[in-house]
Formats: sequence, structure tokens, C-alpha cells
Amino acid sequence: MKQQAKFKRSNGRKRYKEIAIRTVKILSSLGVFGLIIATSYSFLVGDTKLVYEKPYGRSYVFSLINDSPADIIVEKFKISYPNQPVIAKTTKDIYAESKDGELVMPGGNISTIPIIEFHELDGETISARDTHKFRLPPLNSRDYLQLEAAIFEITYEVTPKNKLLSYIDQTLKFLALRNEEEYLRYIVVDNYWIPTRSKSPYEAIRIACRDNDMLSRVDLCTR
Repeated sequence: MKQQAKFKRSNGRKRYKEIAIRTVKILSSLGVFGLIIATSYSFLVGDTKLVYEKPYGRSYVFSLINDSPADIIVEKFKISYPNQPVIAKTTKDIYAESKDGELVMPGGNISTIPIIEFHELDGETISARDTHKFRLPPLNSRDYLQLEAAIFEITYEVTPKNKLLSYIDQTLKFLALRNEEEYLRYIVVDNYWIPTRSKSPYEAIRIACRDNDMLSRVDLCTR
């Protein structure tokens, strides 16, 4: 049975590869027609937009906007915290305990990043011309600790729910005429999520403070 299942999966991959190769040959022979298809598809389906709305307690409200006339499925929504220096401060007085010659913070000296464990959007369907609001978890698991600035990266992938549009979408991605994933990098400063290209939080802070009047009173911008 296992061998039969493996054989079927191999046939499925082979069949899709043959279809993709055939599509490549057809579009290549038609030349500019492939670009016309890609442009028409983008006009019909369009790209989704991820928008930061507001903080909600220690969480954050975002919107994923589907402006197209087609329903879409969120195949993947991933948040990552790249390696970077930790820039944080305490929000209230805390008392460490001495244990075995070491100081131990309340809750332990190791905290987690709940926001990177967010996967609730995976498999979610967003209707045509609809906006889906959702809430992201806190940046860290300690209620007495606030990240003053941190870089987070968001990667997400959506596909049309319609089978025909989904096939066209997969083909265009295979031909590199459409991005497989959308990628965004943010610097989070004082609960503001600001798009950035910088990989260094210090450089991202400098640019954000320079370009955003709303950060003029933030401690990091006045130091």
C-alpha cells in the first residue's frame, strides 16, 4: 500500500511538471502574449495589502485587504524575528531573586516571542472586495518588559480560491512573472509598525525618527 501511495504521489508531481513544461513552451512560443496574460491576471486578481491598524493592549491589529473580485485563500502567514540586538526596557518596578548565586527575573530569565507563533491566518478564506482584520500576539511574553525597537519580517502567500485562477496563478509563479510570496520588513518603535529596508535596528530607528513626525517624542528619537 505504501509503495502504491508513493507511486501515485510521484505520478501527480510528474503530471504537474509536464503541464508546467507544456505551459512554458506555449507561452514562450507566443512571446509577449505571456506578459499580456500576466498583466491581465494582475489586473483581475491584484495583490493583497497588509495594513497595520493600531495597538490593542499588548497586541496589534492588522488588516489583510483583498481588493480583487475573486476570493482568496491565505496559504501561509509567517512572522519571523531575525537575529538582532535586544533593545528593551522595563515598564514597572521588578524584583529579581537570588538563586544559586544568580539573579533570576520574575518568570525566569528566558522569555519567548509569542508573535512568531502566530499561524491563525493559515488556510483562511478572504472574500472578494473584503477586509479581514486580525490581532497579532504580543512581541514578548513578559508584561513588565517592552521592546523599545525591534525588526520583524512578515511573509505571506495567497492564492485564488477559484480553480482556474489558481492554476493561472501557479503557472505565472512558476514562470517568475508573479511573486510566490509577499515579503515585508518592519521596525516596531513605541507600538508603531513602520516599513523598513534596513536589517540593523539602529539604522532603521535612525531613518524612522528622521522620516516620521509621529515619533518625535519617542525616547529613542530624542536621545
